[in-house]
Parts: sequence; C-alpha cells; structure tokens
Amino acid sequence: MPTVYLSSNPSISASCPPLKPRQQEVTKAYFAKREEDEQYKTSVKDHTTKAGETLSKIAKNYNVDAKNVKRTKTTKYLQVGEIVKVTTKEKTGVKVKFTKLDKATVGEDVYIVVETLHLEDEIVNINVLQGQEDVLVKKDELVTVQQNDQDVTLIKTKVGNYCEEDNITNKDDFKNFAIAKIKLQPKTETKQKEWKDGLDCAGEKKALLYLLVDVHSENSIPNFKSQYVLYKGFKSGKDNNPIPNHFLNEDKAWFTITQSKTIHIYHTGEISKVDLKGAKKVSYIYHDKNDKQHDLGEFDIIEVEEFENGDTLDSIPEKHTKKETINNEREKYTYANSIVIKGTKGNEKDKIRKYVKTGNKTPLIKIKSLNHVKNDITIKFNLKSGSTRPYIHPNAYASVLGAVAEVGYTDITMIGFTSEDNHGFPSKTHVNGKHGDFRYLRKDKSGGSLHINTAPKELDITRQEKMIDAFFNFGWPLFYSYEFVIDKKKKLLKKSKHLEGHNHHIHSRKFNPKFK
Repeated sequence: MPTVYLSSNPSISASCPPLKPRQQEVTKAYFAKREEDEQYKTSVKDHTTKAGETLSKIAKNYNVDAKNVKRTKTTKYLQVGEIVKVTTKEKTGVKVKFTKLDKATVGEDVYIVVETLHLEDEIVNINVLQGQEDVLVKKDELVTVQQNDQDVTLIKTKVGNYCEEDNITNKDDFKNFAIAKIKLQPKTETKQKEWKDGLDCAGEKKALLYLLVDVHSENSIPNFKSQYVLYKGFKSGKDNNPIPNHFLNEDKAWFTITQSKTIHIYHTGEISKVDLKGAKKVSYIYHDKNDKQHDLGEFDIIEVEEFENGDTLDSIPEKHTKKETINNEREKYTYANSIVIKGTKGNEKDKIRKYVKTGNKTPLIKIKSLNHVKNDITIKFNLKSGSTRPYIHPNAYASVLGAVAEVGYTDITMIGFTSEDNHGFPSKTHVNGKHGDFRYLRKDKSGGSLHINTAPKELDITRQEKMIDAFFNFGWPLFYSYEFVIDKKKKLLKKSKHLEGHNHHIHSRKFNPKFK
C-alpha cells in the first residue's frame, strides 16, 4: 500500500490505497430531439357527499373521470354524508430522454448532446461545421445557428447543466452530459437567404453537418493541455485534425439538414413562412409558451386552381367544355377560365355560382380531426361528419391550430373551409381554403349544433368571444355571425358583421397571417 507524506512536514506520513487515475473523456456528440414522459403520483382522497351532489359532479369538481369516483355504500342512491373514494393524479414532473437524430429541417429546434466522463461542471465549446461539400457555407467552415435567440457559431454549455432543471425526475441520467438547445436557422435575413440559396442550388449535393467539441480551451485546471482529455471522435487517415474531437464526420454518420416543409406555429400568434411550391407533404410543430414543441402531424398536399370569390348567376352560361355531377348531386360546368356550380336539392336547389380562375395554383390539405393533449396544452377539434368542405390552405391550418391551442377548448367543431376542387359552393367566399366555418360554442360544452336565433341563451358568449380573439391573434380580423336577441336586447359578437344564414355557425374572414 503506497505511503503519502505531508509536504510541509515530511515526518508525517500515512498509508493509503493505490490511486486510480480518472481519465477525462468526451465519448459521443450528436444532434438529438428531446422526448418527455409525464410522471404522476396517484392518491386516493375521501370526499364527504353534500346535498345535490352526484358522482359526476364530484368527478368534475376534482377534474377526474367519473370512473375514478367510487362509492363506499351499497344503498341504491348516493346519500348525503356518504364517503366516496376519489382517485386523483398529481403531476410530479417529466422523465426526459434524448434520441439521436440523423436529419432535420431548416427552422427546427434540436439539441446537441455531448456525453462525457469525469468532466463534471466543465464548460464545453461546440461548433457546427459544413461537411464534405459546399452548401450552407464552404466545406469545413463554421455554420451559424441560433442559441438563446441569438446568432452564434460558438455554442457554449456545461456538463451537468440538465441536472439543474427542477421538473426532470431522472436528472442523474444527465450528470455527465452537456446539452445545448439550438435552432437550425440563422436569425438574420441575409444568412437565411444564404442557406436557402445554398439548398436551392445544391442539386445532388447534401447539406451534411458535423460537430467540433472542445473542452481543453476553457477549463478550470491550470495549464490544461488537450492530451488530458480523451476525445473519441472519428479520425481517419485523411483527417488532418491532430485531436480526434470531430464527431459525425464519417460515412453514414453525417447529420443532414434539408429545406423545411414544416410550418412552425408559435403561441405568440405567428407562423413560419414556408415555400410549399412543388411540395408533396407538410408537417406542423406548435411551440408553447414554455418553449416545448408539439408535433401535430404530416399532411399530403394537393395543388389546385386558385379562384376569385364567386359571383351569383341566374342561368348556366353556354360553351362549357365539361359537365359533371359532384358531391351532394351538384352540377359542375367547366370553362376555359372559370367553373360554374349549380345546386340541385334542398336549400341549394337552383343556386348558381361562378368562380373565375386567377391563373395561379394554390396548395390545399385535407383536414383531420385532432386530439392532442400534452404538457398542459390541449389542441382538439372535430371536423363535422360529412363536411363538403374538408380542405384548407396549409397556412390557414397552422393558424387554426395556434388559435385552438390558445383557448384550449375541447368542444370545437369545424364545419369546413373549402372543397377538394376549391370552390366551397354554395358560398362565394370559401375559395382557396383560407376562410372557414365553426359551430357556435354551447354552454353545455357538447359541441352539438346550435341555432342562436331560436336558442340564444345556450350560446356561451364569453368562450365564443375568447375564441374570436384567438383567431384574430392568428390572422383573421373579421367574422360573419348572426345578430341575435337575448333578454330583449340585440347582440352581435365582437369583430363580427351580421350575415343571414349564419345563425348556427361563425365564419372567419380576410385571412392575413403573421409570419415569423
């Protein structure tokens, strides 16, 4: 067993176990996405029943499902004073994991994860570099990204920084990790244009990125030298770097960034501007106020004729090139520069609308009912069954998602925006998928149809006007609704104009989104 001596007094010594060297290492570095699993603690509470209470009312009071309220007596009816057992769940935090990414799109928020050993609390410097070919910048040059809403080429973080987040239940998993969140896009318009031009002109080239990780340039150890840290990055015979602190720079390990076909939706009322010309698919990501991302799905894009608002005709013009029967037994007549739709049954019978082509094309996606509940964000709506307007412009859909997230209601029913061939008949203004109809919100929150001229007191005016504010925030400044009478007073919803036929739905108008 080795002996150690006190340097100030060598006569004092002691035996000690052999010293074990602690090799400091940077073992991995990669791009990743953060995934969360909400953690809950279950508890059972005793509730004493009061007069007028039912099991469903008790469940609603505790914000739980009725199945979580159990009786303790076997009598036929619930009794005053009876103890019922209420099972509740309390959120205790989130369990986090980071999954390695091989690719992402421009504008995405991603994480850089650096796994280390025996480097607790040390500062880690990271550069993102262009690999193999000139695309975003020249090969092996620094790539500008955003960290903390600022353009950077040098990303700084600290080993163990994720152990400082209070709501993470598995902090110990990351005590040897240095983790930095970045946005894969420069903030300045000039550099954004450089990226876009580079990707547009890339052809068969790919925008491949790799990482340079540096712990030896900034460290608390005096006279620190690079050889003190073992970097386990890739080092080939062609690599001129004397320190193997480059990561992902090898065959099949490169990180690929592609032009974004993802529309980002921000809780501030903004959406990202994405060029969808020629795109086959589009995805949606919502960013909440806590900077959490919510993946809201991918949609197929169809490209159709763009139309001006419709005009009313008294008869079908001559010289059409095609006649066909479409949904709801409507008649569709096609002309060189327009289409004409005629209704044949019900309230549509003998209505005729002409829609003139603008000469441009417009993208549409098919609406899907949605039920997304995560991290205290609820984005839920139903598309009316049998809707003849189940298509929407991709930007309008992004704004709908943002507005629905803002209010968090669970009883929203969308009637629709436009038809697959983009006329939206019998409406004049449902062209191009930018203006849509929603059922009025009921006080009973059932989501069922409501005619406010015959049952005005069933309308939840407070929630309805909050929903109008949310849609206003995401780009719709005007609405068509119905002037109704309640308690002998005329009432028109805020930011609305009265229009006949809108006694059971509200119609959004003049879409003008705010682009980030």
